[in-house]
Amino acid sequence: MTKESPRSESNVSRAGSKSRSKPSTDAAVSQHVELKTGTRAFDGSAGERPSIHDTVDWLAENEATVGGTLVNHRVMTGRSAQTTDVPLRPELSEAIRKKGIDQVYDHQAEAIRHARLRKHVTLATPTGSGKSLPYSILAAERALVDDARTLYIAPTRALINNQADDLYDFLQNVDSSLDAGRYTGGLSRHQKRRVRERQPHVLATTPDMINYSILPFAHKLWGWFLSNLDLIVIDEQHQYRGVFGSHVGVVLRRLRRLAKTFDADPTIVACSATIDNPRQHTVQLTGVDPADVHVVDQDTSAGGSTHWLFWQPPRGQQGQARSTHRTTARLAAALVERGLQTIVFTRSRQAAEQYAQATARRLQRDGYPSLAADVAAYQAALSNERREELEAGLHSGDIRVVWSTNALEVGVNIGNLDAVLVDGYPGTRMELFQQAGRAGRGTDPSIVGLVGGADPLDQYALDHPDDLLDGSVESVECNPQNPRVLTEHLPAAAAEAPLSTDDNTWFGDDLPKYVSALTDAGVLDRSLTSTDLTWTYVPDGGPPPSQHVSLRSINSRSLRIVVTPDDQSSPDIPASNELDVLGELPLASGLRDAHPGAIYFHQGQRYRVIDVDLDPETSPGASGSASPIAWVESTNATYTTSAVTDRTLTLQDADESRGLPGTADPEVATDGGDASADTAPPAVQLTELTVSETVVSYYTHQSGSSNGPVPIETDLPETELASDGLVISIPPTIRDAFTEEHPNADDPDAPSPSFEGSLYALTNALLGVLPATVLCDRSDMRGLAISRFDTTGHPTIVLYDDHPGGVGLARSIFQHLEDALEFAQTRVADCECDEGCPACIHHPHDALSNQTLDKVGARLLAELLLDDTQAA
Repeated sequence: MTKESPRSESNVSRAGSKSRSKPSTDAAVSQHVELKTGTRAFDGSAGERPSIHDTVDWLAENEATVGGTLVNHRVMTGRSAQTTDVPLRPELSEAIRKKGIDQVYDHQAEAIRHARLRKHVTLATPTGSGKSLPYSILAAERALVDDARTLYIAPTRALINNQADDLYDFLQNVDSSLDAGRYTGGLSRHQKRRVRERQPHVLATTPDMINYSILPFAHKLWGWFLSNLDLIVIDEQHQYRGVFGSHVGVVLRRLRRLAKTFDADPTIVACSATIDNPRQHTVQLTGVDPADVHVVDQDTSAGGSTHWLFWQPPRGQQGQARSTHRTTARLAAALVERGLQTIVFTRSRQAAEQYAQATARRLQRDGYPSLAADVAAYQAALSNERREELEAGLHSGDIRVVWSTNALEVGVNIGNLDAVLVDGYPGTRMELFQQAGRAGRGTDPSIVGLVGGADPLDQYALDHPDDLLDGSVESVECNPQNPRVLTEHLPAAAAEAPLSTDDNTWFGDDLPKYVSALTDAGVLDRSLTSTDLTWTYVPDGGPPPSQHVSLRSINSRSLRIVVTPDDQSSPDIPASNELDVLGELPLASGLRDAHPGAIYFHQGQRYRVIDVDLDPETSPGASGSASPIAWVESTNATYTTSAVTDRTLTLQDADESRGLPGTADPEVATDGGDASADTAPPAVQLTELTVSETVVSYYTHQSGSSNGPVPIETDLPETELASDGLVISIPPTIRDAFTEEHPNADDPDAPSPSFEGSLYALTNALLGVLPATVLCDRSDMRGLAISRFDTTGHPTIVLYDDHPGGVGLARSIFQHLEDALEFAQTRVADCECDEGCPACIHHPHDALSNQTLDKVGARLLAELLLDDTQAA
């Protein structure tokens, strides 16, 4: 089933005035709301603020004051709650009454009912819909009846701290003997021991702590917990995607496997944002049987109407969209001046800090010094005390506007605010709706403003608000079967409990291959008993093997970014061996970002890479080889750089293949012979592939112009990536149709589009819009356009997962490629530039291909691939 995003409506419904009805399967049509005139600014003297509607009108009439243009305005109507009774023990009924709850929402009751039947439950409803109440009730019930334990898992320490407090308060209101505790890396050894001694009924922790501190010591320290583990709560499940989600998926399998050795079989309650594939993602992440998962995805909570404002920043001299930050700061000031408590979501910590100050300066300039003192920035690097202070200030209303990274998108309890501003499209509908969910107090109306940047998705969102609000949300992917991920965890799993042939139910059918390789490497020891074949971990005298697993990355050779010592004329490891390391990057992407001559950004400072040492000296007494070093020095250079690479592609046999609407059926179009210009391979193939890459030169960019390529004198190593990808072959019928078409019908003298330039442009356009199809960052996928690929014999587009072994993105895009092509076609057609720009067909890190792009041809090529008459 496809999960739809919240519907927008043509009429404005004041708080709670329209009864909630079941969503229709027909697409709702959003209508533009006419803005009234004659409203005034709020000066505070009257003691009351303008209505939300009046504030929207004022913004529309004062675009010059704010900067930019209100290009679209939509209103999503409010809804009444649908509630029901659920049978509860008296002490539980009293506890929820103390929270001000007399009846639960229908979707909350549905989750409780199925979990009581021992079904795994996925709650995939919006922010503020009350997902925490069902698992709180279930945890308390099971603790009261069976003295059972609940494991609450969240991706961030801030969320753990917040939810552990709420769970403790709730359990105490149920029964003073019930306890909840947090177990995070921020606790001292003494504090951790005290938590274990208390043996709380609910333990709140992160996946990292399960991997590092619970599973390795399960038999020694955690038997009391695992033997009574009856409920696992996975909060913010949508955060577990890509590499991180793949690692967490194996951790959860290790956890469930170990719990089984303690005769425990816990029920899982997973809480997620609204996503397209909630059941599939729960199965991917946990390994449970799909038939045992019940999905709750209809929100029956109350909500007020929401005014969605789509704001275009001022244009630069070349017509490009300028930075969103300054316009967003002015909008934030305007909203808080009119009495609206506002949260601004932005992408970086630096932007949050810098433009919180800009908002305060704007308020000072506008004559609101007291409001200027109530502006704050919230981001993950703050101390716990400062974060808690800001959260309390938002709750009380003392803080009137906060700039935040997505740290406040994840379910920290700050109450709901009057307005949300999104400083640049966050990349996915799911994240946008998560952030927008912070707006709205009960059934009061609210404002959500999206300020769009120059990125293709930003501009598409501003131009097509109905598609954004009424379209399907993205799917979430992870791949716990990734060979690199899985083989990192298998030594830890064997240390926790010997592996056997039956463990393929947890770790997949390729388990024998992986344990055989680990046995040959001396990591595992193979034993044959009368009943089974087992593998045990061979201790190496060091820490438990789980300590070597990083859940946030796939282990591979890395490149250290190191500042050259001030007292040295040339880069070298100082005698003290104390290096000023800015960070580490995977070697392949590190060489692209930090090659000799590159400009490297860190914490707002620019550095120039002066050399790359591929084989640095090791520390005295250290064993093995040291990681390569990119030596950098601080610079005032105002230009940026982008690398040029040589890439070689090798394909394996296709796992799956299919056609596109504009191509012939693959079973008819192939004859099994060698590729040639007269044979058409399947239009789209999903395959394993290997990409070999070498950085050879780079471009410099300044004030909209590019110079280069500048050759790199150092011989940088070739890197190799084995991953998953999809191969899009352009058959002769499409090429012939492209040659015959003349897309510039109004100008018969206009030159015909370049096929090769169109192929490159469509590849870049696809890469720009892929995050709208599957939850990923733009950097998660890379692409190649090949005018004639020897393997296929035809022009080819290759899109591949830029993570070793792949994390499931290529498969998802393979399944949704038509959506991506339509999205790319529309974005290119809508863009007002003449020959291409970053908002449509330019790639932000590929200056070479950007010089040869054909915008008109890219749109035509996408149209032909989607035109089913071409395959007739």
